[in-house]
Formats: sequence, structure tokens, C-alpha cells
Amino acid sequence: MRIAAIFAALVLLLSACGCSDNDRRDELSGALSGSDSDMPNEAAGYTLELPEEYHPDEIVNAYKSGDTSSLTEYNQEIYDAALSAISEFYSEGIDDYEIVLHAHDYIVYNATYDTNALSLFGVHDPDSETPYGTLIKGKAICKGYTTTFQLLMDMLGVECITVSGEALDEEHAWNMVKLGENWYHVDCTWDDYTPDYDGRPVTHMYLLVTDSLMEIAHTWDHSVSPVAGSDDLNYYKNNGLYFEDEDSVYEHLLSQMQTGLTEVEVAVPNGLSVFDMPTPMPDNVYSFSYWYNGFDTYDVIIYHIRYKN
Repeated sequence: MRIAAIFAALVLLLSACGCSDNDRRDELSGALSGSDSDMPNEAAGYTLELPEEYHPDEIVNAYKSGDTSSLTEYNQEIYDAALSAISEFYSEGIDDYEIVLHAHDYIVYNATYDTNALSLFGVHDPDSETPYGTLIKGKAICKGYTTTFQLLMDMLGVECITVSGEALDEEHAWNMVKLGENWYHVDCTWDDYTPDYDGRPVTHMYLLVTDSLMEIAHTWDHSVSPVAGSDDLNYYKNNGLYFEDEDSVYEHLLSQMQTGLTEVEVAVPNGLSVFDMPTPMPDNVYSFSYWYNGFDTYDVIIYHIRYKN
């Protein structure tokens, strides 16, 4: 988990100089939770050892029924924080894809990896393993990111499971969601790489991706998980952030620099060289660096931009 949290930031770093939910709750009042859905039975075999005080099923049931009387103080606080999160990213009428995207972005933007887990002894806040850490304290380890995303999906009725396996030979956990007829991986932890900083734009390298992309650095028991083989919801290709040539990348990068954005993410065909400093640089830009991830069918570059004071 510790190595996984910082993998994206260490692959390569080269420097160049964040409605009312009553209708949705009513709609879901008779719905099944993710673990009881029509997913393959074996897919529900993934379980995480959760802190004794955290009871996600009770929180989900309270959300669907509107009755919180059975919640402990600890779970009531998580329930309240989850409601607050939903009120920020959910609006009536959005589809499941938008729910997944907005929940992912909310988690990644508002939480940061509990770097105490990266210390020599790997000691972290126990709350970092649950939505209490993610939604209330603003810090989590992979289990916290994963349980939070799972909780929000279960509350909002999106079919979702938790996957436990390894990433770079360390224990790791992430989620899979079913949208339409297809399953996809979502790894909020790896989209919230360290070092973090307040207000950093969200990245989407591990949002709604395929088995083949995850297999580059993740391992898990495929026999107890659904197949994720479709890239039809690829974030970059569906949001105009996949570019075929160098000039298009630099044109986009320069336009984003004009807005003051501190990080810009793009995807390009494997092997396309887009690592030079674009010219002419806007007057307000001091320098930029980039982080590179080579994936199965495309590469992702995240440009970090420093502006003059």
C-alpha cells in the first residue's frame, strides 16, 4: 500500500526550469446493496477486514430508510459526512457514470494519503482505513479510499465491488463498478498520489479502466472478479483530452496555462514525445515539470505548472 500510494509520482519526474438527495433515497429504498446485487456471486468474495466500529451496511440502510436511530455515534458521524459529500456532488437526474466520476473526484480532491503509513514503521491513524478518515479527517490509506467509494456507491445505488490484491508487491485495494453491461476498475488511491497539496486538480489515470491497464502494476485473483475489457468510458478520450500529435498537446497546454491551472493531464499514443517546454510560454509561467505514466494502449502525462508570484 505504501509503495502503491506514491507509484504514479515516482514513475518519472522531469523538470523544465472539489440538491436534495431525498428523491434518490426514496428511489433506492427497496434497492439491494452492492454486495447483494446481481454481480457474479464469486465477485462478492472480496472482503476487507474492517475496523470493528465501522458498519457500512447499517449506514446504507439508514440512508435508504431515513432512519438513523440504530447508528452508533461513530457511524452517525460517517453518515452525516457522506450525506454532506453527496449533497455536493450529486444532483437529481445525473446518470451512474456521472455519479462515479463525481464521487471519485470528491474523494481524491478532499482527501490526501496518510503519509504516516509511508514511515519506516508504517504506523497510520486507524481512522484512515474507513470513511471516517477520508470524509472527516481528510486522510486515508488505500482501504479508506476504497471503503469510502464503496459506501457512496452503495448509498447511491451504483453496482460496485471491492477488489483486494497487490500493487507493486504490496497489499492494496480498489473498486470495480458496473455501468451498463460493462465492468470497470476505479482506484482512487492511485489517482491521489503523493506528495499532495491543497487545491491540486484531480487526475483520472485509474478511473473506469480495463483489466489490461490495471495489470501493469496491480495483481488480483481474476477468478473471483468480473472481466473489465471495455475502454468505451475512457476519461481522456471522452473528455477531449486524448491528443494524437505534439502540436495539439502543446496548444491545449498553453490554453490551460492561460487559465492558471496548476496541473494539466493529457493522454497520447504510446511513445509520442511531448516533453519539451511549449513555446512561446505565457508571461505568467515560471516553469513546468511533468509526470509520465506509460499504459497499455496510451500514455498519460501530467504537467505541473509553476507560476510567477
